[in-house]
Formats: sequence, C-alpha cells, structure tokens
Amino acid sequence: MRPTHSWLFVPGDSEKMLAKAPGLRADAVILDLEDAVAPDRKAAARELVGATVSRGDIPGLTFVRINTLDDGPGYADLARILSPCLDGVMLPKAAHVSQLEALDHALREAEVVAGVEPGKVLVAALVETPQGVLNAPDLARGPRVSALCLGGEDLSLSLGARRTFEGHELDFARAMLVTAAAAAGVQAVDTVWTDVRDLEGLAMECRGVRDRGFRGKLAIHPGQLDTIHAAFAPNEEELAIARRIVEAFAASPTGVVTVDGKMIDAPVVERSRRLLAAAELRAGLDRHEGERE
Repeated sequence: MRPTHSWLFVPGDSEKMLAKAPGLRADAVILDLEDAVAPDRKAAARELVGATVSRGDIPGLTFVRINTLDDGPGYADLARILSPCLDGVMLPKAAHVSQLEALDHALREAEVVAGVEPGKVLVAALVETPQGVLNAPDLARGPRVSALCLGGEDLSLSLGARRTFEGHELDFARAMLVTAAAAAGVQAVDTVWTDVRDLEGLAMECRGVRDRGFRGKLAIHPGQLDTIHAAFAPNEEELAIARRIVEAFAASPTGVVTVDGKMIDAPVVERSRRLLAAAELRAGLDRHEGERE
C-alpha cells in the first residue's frame, strides 16, 4: 500500500461532512459506521456511506470502519459499501486472527456480489483492547491486513489507565504494534490526538511515534492533516544527509564509510535508501493529485 501518513475519520451519518470528502487531503479517508454513529442512525449512515463510496471522488484511499461482525451489523455494512471504488475496511476491536479470517470470508462473498476483484479490498486492523495488543503479531499477518492501527482511547479505558499528555501509558502497546507491523511488512498507524486545537502537541507526538517506527497517524479533524503530513515527511536536511550517505557508500570500495564525521555501515545506508524512495513516491503522489485538481 502507498505511503499513508494521515488517516482521517469522517462520521458516516453526517451528510455535510460526507459531501466534503472529495476535498479532503488525507492520505486515507475512513468513513465511519461504528463509534461515530448512534445505534438508531446505523441504517441511514450505511446508505449515505455506500453512496459516497460508489461515487469514487475521494482523492485519497477510501476506507470504511465497519461495525463488528460478532453481532451482525458488520455484514450489512459490507453488503452496502462494497464497490470497485472501495480500497479497504477498518475492523474495530481486532483481537483475534479468527475475526480477520471471518472478515476475509465475508469480503470474498461481498466482492463477488459487487463485481469486485476477489482479494482487492484491504483491511486495517484497529487494535484497541489488551488482547489485541498481545495478539498483534498474529493480527499483523492476518488475511488482507495492510495496517495495524492503535485505538488508544478504548485501550486506555480497558487498561484502567489515565490518558496523559505524554502518552507513556501507551508505550508497551506502541512497541508491540510497531514491532509486529515491521515483522509482517505492514504499516503501523498511531492513535488519534484528541485535542484538535493543540497542533503543537500533535506535532510533538507525531515526531515521537515516527521515531519509533510508526508510518502514520489517525486523525479526527481536517485541521490536523497538515501537521501530520509535515511531521511524518522527511525534511530537506534529512534528505540531503541521506543522499550524501547513499552516494558515499556507492563510491566506496569497502562496506563502511564516513559521512559528516560519522561511521556509516549497511543498515544506515539501507535506511537512507528507504527514506529517499519514500520521499520520491510521496512527491509523485502529490504531483498526481495536483494534476487531478
């Protein structure tokens, strides 16, 4: 899956917000049928989200957070939202690989009915329970999974932990998710920053989780997107250093070089190559979006 730094939730029962979806510059837009929708609004939201997905005019990846399959509504969600324009679904409260297997089976049936290529729809597993954290390695390798996402608010509630500005109550969960995601070759996405007015705090948290290995962050307001993109994108100084490292290594007959007074070996070179490749891909995507506008 392409680099996906920002994942923006949009309430599935808000006609006003859904109408704005084509103008959102999020890397992934998550049309929400679960927590953001009251029980008596589920059916109406399902119709609104299905129509929004079918239009195919959202510039980023189009995901839908469905309801769980355990009590039934999730199956009705899939039946309505599947279309060639759907990129993926987010499974809430992912805790056991059996949930992902059931979702894969349900998706295959829905893809056939909707005329969608089997296996096309990806899955983002939202980990928001203690059991989900402990099972993160299995979830990351589950069918269709392209991202592990941390649901910090529900997880803290389950743990009996107090949410703090520093976020240390999530240290273990973050380490589990990012390690499991890296081992499985999928993206790790950090939890939401709930204070939409505090962009400085958001930027600080984004930089911190990026340094830990996360590749993106969930968002709850369009005003958070620029901050998330800036924090996860490498700056010019980082790119310049990466270029010098790659060039020096390519020109060296040995496996170790010195750049700016620091010894550089193979892992550092590979990290620099990945940074440059990701920046090039991101720039290409941005150019493509600009041409579409």
